[in-house]
Amino acid sequence: MEAVQIRLLFQKKSLKLAMIVMTAILCMLPSFPQRIHATGTTYYVSSSGGNDSNDGLSSATPWRTLTKISSITFNPGDTILLKAGDQWTGEILYPHGEGTSTNWITVSSYGTGAKPKLLPGASTNWAIYINKYGGWKFVGLEIGNARNGIVYMNDDTSSAQRDGLWIEDCSFHDLKDGPVYPAPLLLPFLNYSQAIMILNNEGVPLLKNVTIKDSDFLNNDSPFWIDFVENLTVDNVETKNSLIMGPVLYGVENGVVQNSRFLNNSITKGMYWGTAGFTLRHCVNVVVQDSEIAFTYRPNGQPDGVGFDFEGGNVNSSAVRLNIHDNAGSAFLIYNNSGETNPGTSILDITATNNGTQDPVNLPAFIRSYGNPNNAGTISGNTVTKIHSAQRLNYVNGIGLTETWPAGYAVSNNSMYVSSPAGIVGNPGFESGVANPWTGSGTANVTASNVHSGSYAAQVGGAGSAFEQAIAVSPNTTYAMSGFAKVAASGEQVSIGVKNHGGAQQAVPLSSTSYAKGSLTFTTGPTNTTATIFLSKDSGTGNAFGDDFSVVPLSTNHIGLDTPGSHTEVVANNYFVATKATAGANMDVTKLQLYVLSGATGNVKMGIYSDNAGSPGAKLAETTAITLANGWNTGLIPTTSLTSGTSYWLVYDLSSKGSVITYNPSSYELKYAPYAYSSALPSSAPTSMIYGGGTYAFYAS
Repeated sequence: MEAVQIRLLFQKKSLKLAMIVMTAILCMLPSFPQRIHATGTTYYVSSSGGNDSNDGLSSATPWRTLTKISSITFNPGDTILLKAGDQWTGEILYPHGEGTSTNWITVSSYGTGAKPKLLPGASTNWAIYINKYGGWKFVGLEIGNARNGIVYMNDDTSSAQRDGLWIEDCSFHDLKDGPVYPAPLLLPFLNYSQAIMILNNEGVPLLKNVTIKDSDFLNNDSPFWIDFVENLTVDNVETKNSLIMGPVLYGVENGVVQNSRFLNNSITKGMYWGTAGFTLRHCVNVVVQDSEIAFTYRPNGQPDGVGFDFEGGNVNSSAVRLNIHDNAGSAFLIYNNSGETNPGTSILDITATNNGTQDPVNLPAFIRSYGNPNNAGTISGNTVTKIHSAQRLNYVNGIGLTETWPAGYAVSNNSMYVSSPAGIVGNPGFESGVANPWTGSGTANVTASNVHSGSYAAQVGGAGSAFEQAIAVSPNTTYAMSGFAKVAASGEQVSIGVKNHGGAQQAVPLSSTSYAKGSLTFTTGPTNTTATIFLSKDSGTGNAFGDDFSVVPLSTNHIGLDTPGSHTEVVANNYFVATKATAGANMDVTKLQLYVLSGATGNVKMGIYSDNAGSPGAKLAETTAITLANGWNTGLIPTTSLTSGTSYWLVYDLSSKGSVITYNPSSYELKYAPYAYSSALPSSAPTSMIYGGGTYAFYAS
């Protein structure tokens, strides 16, 4: 974010202003809540069948409104259960009561059905507003249709340190359209809407022990802004289609962000000071690891569009084992905002592919660095794949675009490659002036007008007209596809996509009358060596145009399915269950992870086996016994080297029946055989295994 040196976004906050703001807010809150019942009470709330005159102490006598909840001061250990399938509109929840990270006040659900929905209204400032209290846990809620989702605010300099905020298995959507800077009085320091916003004013004790896990964020202005927090964990979250910005951590001390995906950032609005898929500012001892950051845009001519932004003032904070790809700007920005450098920050074991897509001639593939002397961090073990040979590796302030590294870092063992879109996609920009090796149908030709770059582009006519090309691919490999397209007439549509690759057809529809980028990823089947990419006119009678297509294999640092599957299965115990996976690159793996959707019970042993003529062979490594929990279950193994293109078998054996796991039905192989759970998996797989299909949410990394 380099548009200006001193940004209103990151100004020091005025305690006096915050106190005025909070006085105004408190005047708007419900009357002082009453405290009832003893510690450890469970309360029930149903919008469809409750009554606020009830005692709320059973599912037969629930309260009805969030206003009722907001009128009560709860005790540590209390639980408020919202009825599954119910929804609350036109109301805001104002929690009262002080819990701790060891004795929570919990808001969750009861009954069966969809998550309880908190949908206060598009012009409402927030769905949940927590004023100073700590120790609140929110589990299994859907929050949407407001300017902000969960807002925590603390400017009380006289208070003790607040302990605990936990958000788990929540869905946040359509939290947007709040006022941008200058923020209104009742939303202090808010530059844009957030699904989760934590604001601790400078000078007050930091909120400590904050966890956000197993949650998804869709179509929000931004997923979360975490401000002045101590001990933060973000684990297994997915953000998609953020309209303005990716997540921001500001002033966090001691934190980890892991096992997450931050996709399609800044897709329509962006922010004038710049855009990023993930930002750290003034953070100390924070690591972001084992996650994916992709498809960050630079809408409306705004700067940056980077995957990861060290925005300034960060100390001993690192990016580790990230997959950063297909961002409009470089993979990283290292910026000295207001002259503040980033001492001790490191970039380790990153896979960076196809970054700088907005302008790969003038944007570097990996790092843009501005004035960070004496960093004393490390840049090591990174694999960078440039878009083309003319793209430079880095930009260093005072040097410009360069193949050298920023000064002050310990640099070692980094690998650089050049992707060859023309080697995968023949004639990717139609610069030969003819279509070959593309084939056209309907009205399809090459034109010297309406180009995105170069001298030629593809032109397709009315609905049903298309260009297609069969490209060579490798089995069990993930690719990133992109291209640019536009329509001549407003209201019509053109698509960029892929088919015949061993999976379902995928397409990105585009309806802009100026060139827009379409991007997707696809994974080939176990036997597929070709795929068909296409440009297709979907509707209307006018022309559409396409240009600058690219298909690039993505390097991975894991094998197996790393997201929950679309189908569920209640699994039996005492079975040796093996699912096949193929390494897409040479890699070392150190852990196995199995996803349990619900009902976790008993223990699991996990292992990785070699392939023996299409069946599991010898044991390569195994975990200790892991007590199952809902979510991702992680077991460590000794470092195990895997070879690119080689098949392996991921194995688990459960001690108890009843856990619900997920899988994707596919042609991937699955084999199993009875095997009594014991302290160790067998050194060789059982013989006479039973064949099945599909792949579990189970991977090695």
